[in-house]
Amino acid sequence: MADALVLAAGETHGRLAQATGTRFRALIKVGGVSIVERVVGALREARMTQRIVVIAPPEVRERVPAGVAELTVPSGDDLLGNVLRGLDALDGVGTVLFAHADAPLITADSIDDFLQRAEPLRPDLAYAIVPREDVERRFPRGHRTYARLRDGTFTGTNIVLVDGGFIRRHEKLIREFYEHRKNPLRLAGMLGAGFVLRLLAGRLTIADLERRVGQVIGGEARGIISHYPELAFDVDKVGDLESIRELLGD
Repeated sequence: MADALVLAAGETHGRLAQATGTRFRALIKVGGVSIVERVVGALREARMTQRIVVIAPPEVRERVPAGVAELTVPSGDDLLGNVLRGLDALDGVGTVLFAHADAPLITADSIDDFLQRAEPLRPDLAYAIVPREDVERRFPRGHRTYARLRDGTFTGTNIVLVDGGFIRRHEKLIREFYEHRKNPLRLAGMLGAGFVLRLLAGRLTIADLERRVGQVIGGEARGIISHYPELAFDVDKVGDLESIRELLGD
């Protein structure tokens, strides 16, 4: 069983903001329901989740139905700061499932499947990844970023399982990773240039990634293969929203 933190402060930009008329991605409606309500509802329905805390600005917090989440916590401008606020609300201990409130197709079954695969391994950090063929079978018109490994080609998702105490102990390192997530040169410096080159060449396995990330973070990292592409589909662009609405007949 895991507590859940829903990160719901992400803003819309450019064409997505114009098309939706809303500042926050969590408030975009799909099938007549806001994404944050969809995500929180799926977490509440899942069998393997316990307390739910939503980290969000006031406009989003007021859209969370009463009694569905145990707490709604004000968000700030810093993602890691928001994570720490959520951990404080959960007493900062135990296993925590982080979910982004811009994934409208997430389901209770997809959450339970990930937790059933990840929790017995007792990792400090576990991240769900989905094979490309599963994504393209379910969302043939979707566009995702993929990493080619020797085990297959995978995309990332919108959920991660983390030990709350681990985040507290490694706050500085986690912040550094996050700040450099879009800077390949800085990430190469943290992971090792040779490692990054082998990753780009498709010469690494999931086990290689787990081992190297574990060495860097000083803990145990796991990549969990999920066959639920719903976990990977989020709304960052107008094309994403159009694909989802077409899929749902919205």
